[in-house]
Amino acid sequence: IKMMYSIMIVDDEASERQGIARLIKKYEYPLKIFTAQNGEEAYRMMSENPVDILLTDIKMPFVDGIELISMVKEAGMTPFCIIYSAYGDFEYAKKAIGLGVVQYLLKPVSLQEFQSVFHHILEECKDRYERQENLAKQTESRKREREGRRMLECIGKLEYQTDQSIKESAFEWPLCPVILSGYENIMAKYGTSYISDVLRASENKIYYTARSEGQIVLFVTAGRQEEVEELCHNIITFTQKDFQSHIFIAAGTLCGSVEKLKKEYERVVEQLDYQF
Repeated sequence: IKMMYSIMIVDDEASERQGIARLIKKYEYPLKIFTAQNGEEAYRMMSENPVDILLTDIKMPFVDGIELISMVKEAGMTPFCIIYSAYGDFEYAKKAIGLGVVQYLLKPVSLQEFQSVFHHILEECKDRYERQENLAKQTESRKREREGRRMLECIGKLEYQTDQSIKESAFEWPLCPVILSGYENIMAKYGTSYISDVLRASENKIYYTARSEGQIVLFVTAGRQEEVEELCHNIITFTQKDFQSHIFIAAGTLCGSVEKLKKEYERVVEQLDYQF
């Protein structure tokens, strides 16, 4: 699936705005197009619809291109900026560079230059989205690990009934205890890559932590027991295929309370210890 990005084209000449838009469509760039006839209008539109790329003329009424970029930056927006102008004045270029403009195009722009600039800018957009996506995945993974560790600590306590942090938390119930165990420490060998695949296979419907070397505890949230069984099968499959490792899985049944989860977890541990 090709990622779609968005661009704001700002020029007081309608023919210029339309010309850029036509070229974007001609080359089938994955861009949703917004247009504005001056910086004031563009800023108002961008406040309501943030964009990935800002392509703006310099000389415009009300708010010019340099002022627009400055206003956008001050507002915390972070589009990749392209100056598109017939004015090759070095002072404008210096101001543009100071504001983080990534490209400076002079009218009339050649088709070769246009393609080169947009190839570069779309690669920048792709890289940014991938970094953001990876950061979001890491943040979610750390959250799931913290919650899994907290749950394991809670059900390991004798006085677990008094642990209000679990009672009042946002855990998705029912939960099923599942323990992954292997003859090698997959976590130590493959690190976050393996956990990322487990999270992806479960569609982020697990809380996890390490029980010991080579063992990972999952608390799986599901609507039906069959969903847990399917997840376990998928984990075994990709562990063998993608990580060339064999893994044993001991799974319990879905539980609707901390008390039941504690008993079911203890039963799963006994089952696992018996196997090994």
